[in-house]
Amino acid sequence: FSCLNPHSLSPPVSLSLPLTLSPRLSRFFVVEDHILHTTQGLVNRAYVEELWELALSKTIAALRTHSSYCTDPDLVLDLKNLIVLLADTLQGYGFPVSQLFDMMFEMREQYGEILLKKWNLTFRQVLDQDNFSPIPVATEEEYRQFTSQFPFQDPELDKVLTRGLACKGLACKGLACKGLACKGLACRG
Repeated sequence: FSCLNPHSLSPPVSLSLPLTLSPRLSRFFVVEDHILHTTQGLVNRAYVEELWELALSKTIAALRTHSSYCTDPDLVLDLKNLIVLLADTLQGYGFPVSQLFDMMFEMREQYGEILLKKWNLTFRQVLDQDNFSPIPVATEEEYRQFTSQFPFQDPELDKVLTRGLACKGLACKGLACKGLACKGLACRG
């Protein structure tokens, strides 16, 4: 896994560190917690907590550095999944993980920006090619056939659009109908 470093001519930044660090880190602290609770005096709570705080700050710094150069949304999701696994595992052992969840919120914003950059051109091309003409439908069945092809469902919008279909022999002109079809304002004969 790697992401390009756009600010230098150096080779791609490797994401293998965070991808392998998370499972190792969780294993280490699970073992430390076990040692803390099953032995007498080998380690104490203060030592484990101090070690966790140090490891957490270094891990978050490494994740920020590595993820900031990432432009692949799939890799960002992989990092997010590893953070969730690490946080959930160590939270179960009583370690404070709120900083990891804060990091995920930062990554969510980054993920949105990456997706916008990735799909912006595609959406722009689709919208540039569309003529935005309404889709005429004559019956409610025909309307249902068109709307069944799209995952968006809005009962309020359905009421407004199908109201115009009650006009005999008139076709609703797509979203322009808005309940005015029976008054002849958005229907054509």
